Amino acid sequence: WQTGDVYSGGWKANSRNGFGRIDYANNSAYDGQWVDDSFSGTGTMNFETGDVYTGKWENGSQMGRGTMIYKVRTSSTVCPQLFALRLTPLTMIYLY
Repeated sequence: WQTGDVYSGGWKANSRNGFGRIDYANNSAYDGQWVDDSFSGTGTMNFETGDVYTGKWENGSQMGRGTMIYKVRTSSTVCPQLFALRLTPLTMIYLY
């Protein structure tokens, strides 16, 4: 892609379909199922922040069960209440 993003995986009807991986120029990456150029099905997104979401996707959005793992940050701006209690968030499970 002109943006520096790199995709490898299934193609159908001139769009990303099936299983594939995209590595974005900003150092994030998605690996999983695609339907008509959108994340759909099961997949993992590695965000540029170091956070990782694995779970269900629908039309490019997190949908259904999934696990979001946050990279531990040293700044108290993430959640001042947890840092005040000397707790660090590691894994949170969300239902979308």
